[in-house]
Amino acid sequence: MTKEIILDKNQKVFFVSTPLFYSNDLLHLGHCYSTLIADAITRYKKIQGFQTYFVTGLDEHGEKIYDSACKNKLSIEKFLNKISFETKQLWKDLEVEYDYFQETKSTTHQQLCLRILKILESKNLIYKQNYEGKYCIYCAEFITLTNLEKNNLCPNCQRKLKNLQEESFFWKINHLFSWLKKIYQQEKITILPKFYKLEIEKNFFKNDQLRNLAISRYKANNLIPFLNYQNFYLYVWIDALIGYLSSLQYQQNSKIFNFFWNKNVETLQIIGKEIIRFHLIYWLLLLKQLNLSLPRTILVHGWIINQNVKMSKSKNNSINPYDLIKIYGSSGLRYFLITCFQIQTDNNYSLKVINDYYNSTLVNLFGNLIARVFKMIINYFQGKITNDVVAIKTLKNNSLIAKIKTTITNYTHYMNSYDCYHANKTVLNLLRSINQLIEINKPWILKDKQKLKELLSVWFFAILVIGFLFKPFLAKKINTLFQATNIEIKNVNFFKNLNLNLLMKIEIKKYIILFKRIKLN
Repeated sequence: MTKEIILDKNQKVFFVSTPLFYSNDLLHLGHCYSTLIADAITRYKKIQGFQTYFVTGLDEHGEKIYDSACKNKLSIEKFLNKISFETKQLWKDLEVEYDYFQETKSTTHQQLCLRILKILESKNLIYKQNYEGKYCIYCAEFITLTNLEKNNLCPNCQRKLKNLQEESFFWKINHLFSWLKKIYQQEKITILPKFYKLEIEKNFFKNDQLRNLAISRYKANNLIPFLNYQNFYLYVWIDALIGYLSSLQYQQNSKIFNFFWNKNVETLQIIGKEIIRFHLIYWLLLLKQLNLSLPRTILVHGWIINQNVKMSKSKNNSINPYDLIKIYGSSGLRYFLITCFQIQTDNNYSLKVINDYYNSTLVNLFGNLIARVFKMIINYFQGKITNDVVAIKTLKNNSLIAKIKTTITNYTHYMNSYDCYHANKTVLNLLRSINQLIEINKPWILKDKQKLKELLSVWFFAILVIGFLFKPFLAKKINTLFQATNIEIKNVNFFKNLNLNLLMKIEIKKYIILFKRIKLN
């Protein structure tokens, strides 16, 4: 599923993808975390003049999905259609503006999987051999002896492992160990945070070898057939990785693929830390064997912790996003997930955490500042302030304008590094500075009308800048702020021009309360 894309060779190009989420149940807060970070960065890149291509979607094969369909007394097709519809509706309700929604059940994707298998087979990179080992059905992953715990539990989900002994097709990758090690040593791709790069090097490079990977399953349900080999099916993780290529229309639309996936494109792939092995090893090896460019950056985020363990559908501790949208709106949930957590750490979730964060930032700092400044402009100047050329020159020398410029510089630095947490911190610091200035200047007792006009003008301008910087996080909510003034946000780009001439004619069309305080029962 894609929307029409008009390619512009004069623009810089940015590609971003989330994982293709597993379709065994409705999505939860953890899936929203990955997707909203991608959405915020994409919105920022658009403002900076990039042509963007944002991919998300669903991984729709595997035995777990087959089991879930059976439990729900639905056919696989109806079950997958239900999950797909509800996922797209969730992204719509959270204002996620993706360009391509990849579904691995599609015929075009399955055909691409078979074409790639044929390419690998033609290069003698696939061979048949007996396989014996430990397999986690829930993670769809073979567990190596080095990662195996004494209690025979999966190190990822802590469930019992299945002893698997079957004939399998193997993917030959051991000859690429030196190449992969060189990629890491020379930092041909950027892995953020860096300690995940070190983790891969520690756990997989220590023996100076790379094991070939079993990429088929025997007599399994809901998998793609493995070429024409009867009763053999493609390993779900290879299927999912090829999903990224499907979303780029690889071998279907060369214009789209070559435009958005080449060494000159700023490519970013966002993943959770539990799937680093597949993306930081096998994905890179697959691209190498297909003679394709590597991603420029892979951004790994930590887990959202609920009840002291990773949020998971199968652990029954997942949070339905709609429960929070009902309380905080889509903008409140967006802001919380995009800005509250440092991406490199695991982060504890509770209703108290989100409520305290929402009230302390959006209500106390941002919402109250808007209410105070707008109310003063209405009360003291009937909602209208006019500044002549001389007044604008005076405003340019205001100390707050210097702070605004510094904030924009710092915000841009962090967003260019895909760090929404610290980008938001810079804006919050500016908000605190303005609130302090209001307390220091006490405009409600100021008798000098010209001085009052100057203060309110520069505070009003700061609010516009803050709204502009919050746009990638809060999406359409910021339109409400600008609609209350005579300034249209589509005509504003403070990255390019800190246009103080916007203050020549200030008009507050209406008093607004952008965020209301939420009290928990």
